[in-house]
Amino acid sequence: MKTSLSFLLFFLSLSVLSQNYYIEKAKASGNDSNRFAAVNTLVNDAVANHPGAKVVGSKKAAQFILVPQLLSMGESYIFSMQKQDQAGNIVYATKLKSESLPELDSVISRVTRGALSEKQATRNVRVGEVTDADTTRNTKKVEADKSYYFGFGPGWSRNVNGNDGIDLALGAAFGIEHNFNLLADLTYINTGDSSSYQTYLTLGARYFFTDAQHSPYVTANIGYGWARYGEDTEGGNAISNFLKAKRANGWALGGSIGMEFFRTSSVRIGAELKTRFLLEKFDLASSGLEDKAASSNSINIVLSY
Repeated sequence: MKTSLSFLLFFLSLSVLSQNYYIEKAKASGNDSNRFAAVNTLVNDAVANHPGAKVVGSKKAAQFILVPQLLSMGESYIFSMQKQDQAGNIVYATKLKSESLPELDSVISRVTRGALSEKQATRNVRVGEVTDADTTRNTKKVEADKSYYFGFGPGWSRNVNGNDGIDLALGAAFGIEHNFNLLADLTYINTGDSSSYQTYLTLGARYFFTDAQHSPYVTANIGYGWARYGEDTEGGNAISNFLKAKRANGWALGGSIGMEFFRTSSVRIGAELKTRFLLEKFDLASSGLEDKAASSNSINIVLSY
């Protein structure tokens, strides 16, 4: 009795979890649209073989309506599908390109399965369904858009026995995507009232918030830094100040927020607020001072080309 009840509950749960789909006749467009009468059959088979999915012959009996469309472009094809609710609202849509007619059946299966499970067809691949487009996508190298930049502006140092100075930066940017760059740069900050300085060699990443001609961005950096705790320049010569200065070097972090203008131009200009700080502290105990780590803030005008 218990076994029969368990089987009954199992089949009832399957019926509750299953969903009914009505499949509209595939819309085919392009020069060879009359060759694709088999598309409807392939879509029906893909839905029927999907766990928890059932094909029904009436829209009223369906929970969702599938709207397939095939576009012919010479020797390649794009198959797309919309998953709509009873009100005609698009719940999900996905598409995939077939480079040739023989692989179209695999593309239809993947797109249909993607619409049912609401997952992109490009990521919904199974063994035996790899298309030429997948092979190209997985082996194609990302071509980086390389540029160089120079930054300069006032800088303010902390914990180096100096304050106001100049910040200079040289770097290279590698555009992996329209909104994402990898960076490598060298930053130098000096102070006008002592022999102190800071130098940072970092790698970083920059993200642009929009695709617009003028866009704000944020940057994060990590690398290595060197700093010198300087003696006052008044009352001493350069050699004496250089020899007396205490030094620190080690890992460094940094970041910036800014705005770049004329991004589609070969020469671009920007402005940013930048910070750098050294993780290693100066050893100042022998001088009766508290050990401190160097850091700096600056405002830079950035020229890129």
